[in-house]
Amino acid sequence: MVFNEGLLSGKELAPKFLSPDPVGMDYLSYSNYIDRALPAESPSMFGLHTNAEIGYLSSNTETLFGTIMKLQAGVGGGGGGGDKGEGVGDGLRGTLEDLLGKCPHQFELLGLAERAKPLVAEAHGPFVLVAQQEAGRMNELLVVIMSTLSDLRKGLNGQLNMSQPMEDLAEALTLMQVPGRDPFSTCSWEKSAWPSTKGLGGWFTDLMQRNRELRKWCDSLVLPKR
Repeated sequence: MVFNEGLLSGKELAPKFLSPDPVGMDYLSYSNYIDRALPAESPSMFGLHTNAEIGYLSSNTETLFGTIMKLQAGVGGGGGGGDKGEGVGDGLRGTLEDLLGKCPHQFELLGLAERAKPLVAEAHGPFVLVAQQEAGRMNELLVVIMSTLSDLRKGLNGQLNMSQPMEDLAEALTLMQVPGRDPFSTCSWEKSAWPSTKGLGGWFTDLMQRNRELRKWCDSLVLPKR
């Protein structure tokens, strides 16, 4: 509640919303005045920056479309009688096998370090160190991807009990979403990767491109032209 003498003389309660003249007004009159004169809600009405609405609308949009995608994925497998090999399961297995087949091999870091050691003392030594570090980070990401995909394959084949991380990974692959994009997911690739808002297809294409560029350097130890 606001207690201020200005309320009796047209004080601005919110941007472009003046307090009414209380003379001769009852509850219904006040209610009608609010419905008629209250401007559309905006961030400035609540003392917020204009950009605050952008974040709010973006978050609501992501939640809405994420829910729609999950509902669509669930509808597809409803008639399969619980068989993971039918309906949505076919798409899941296809995505799983496709990613496993495309996933690049790890870098041989010990041999790379030995071959790169003479370059560290040169003028472009810092760039060499960064390239080595990126190769190490790439290895960490590839280990996470391969191990989680392999576990999920075994789970779908009945060789392992399905765990919560496997379920979360299966859901992400069904939605073509990078595992870990959902903050409640117990399986995350994003924690070991770079910041990105792309879907799974575009994100994995970036992964392979990054790997190719790193492999070119590892094979030749010649930094790309800047």
